[in-house]
Amino acid sequence: MPGADGAETARRLKALAPKLVLLAWTVSDAGDDLLRMMQAGCVGYALKESGRNETVVPRRMLGEILRQAADYVPDPDSARVALTPTEMHVLRLMAQGLATKQIAIQMGTARASVETHIRNIYRKLDANNRAAAIGFALKLRLLKVSDL
Repeated sequence: MPGADGAETARRLKALAPKLVLLAWTVSDAGDDLLRMMQAGCVGYALKESGRNETVVPRRMLGEILRQAADYVPDPDSARVALTPTEMHVLRLMAQGLATKQIAIQMGTARASVETHIRNIYRKLDANNRAAAIGFALKLRLLKVSDL
């Protein structure tokens, strides 16, 4: 893209239309690129080589991106967060790499309900994407590595 990379383009688009939902579609499987796109406001990151059943953040990238995201969240002693049992269930499924639709199917609930729980999780964790929410939850010890 002339004059701007994907993250900068995403930032500009979000500034122009804050409610716009952006999904990065790329060939890069570098964790730094994924993190930059998520920080720019993208809701997911799909590799062009991905198949139909790939999650919004490719499973093979989750470990690296979660380690990087953990560096961006506050120390657990500086924040207290109370998630409901349902929000914790959704968060664990998110950490396992399930897409919203897959979470809804597994929980036997409507996709809109899951989306509401995800918004509440983001608000409570002060996160704007899944990687940040999961990284924050790991740092706060709401999630364990075994939950991934």
